[in-house]
Amino acid sequence: MSGLLRRNDQTSNDDATAGRFRDPMESVSDKISEHLNRFHAATILLVAWHYTGRRDTIVAQMIQVDRLGFEVRCHFYGGLYSEERVNFSSGPIDNANVMINYIVGDMRREAAFSKWPNGPLMKAMVAIYMILCVVW
Repeated sequence: MSGLLRRNDQTSNDDATAGRFRDPMESVSDKISEHLNRFHAATILLVAWHYTGRRDTIVAQMIQVDRLGFEVRCHFYGGLYSEERVNFSSGPIDNANVMINYIVGDMRREAAFSKWPNGPLMKAMVAIYMILCVVW
């Protein structure tokens, strides 16, 4: 993970004049990624399907977070994978607990109900899947 380049594409003029921008989430990035991969793997998979558009993903693994979003590794059949970027639609998040709650709550909810076919059967299936994600 240390070889992965951090992408801070959205920095302000103040950040650029201060030299290298240090992301406030850099010190807790590994802990957040570990927690979400261990306890919320189904949520990361659902979020990866929705936000990256890679519906052929069979396993999703968060590899790095920053204040603007996170990098997710999408694994496919045949041992292939790609690393995709997911940005937060809410804007920068500078608190670890707020970030975890946003990913597990808001992003999961949006992913679960946005691109699925309408109708009571599909909504019931998604609700059951989400309950299983929480219980498991």
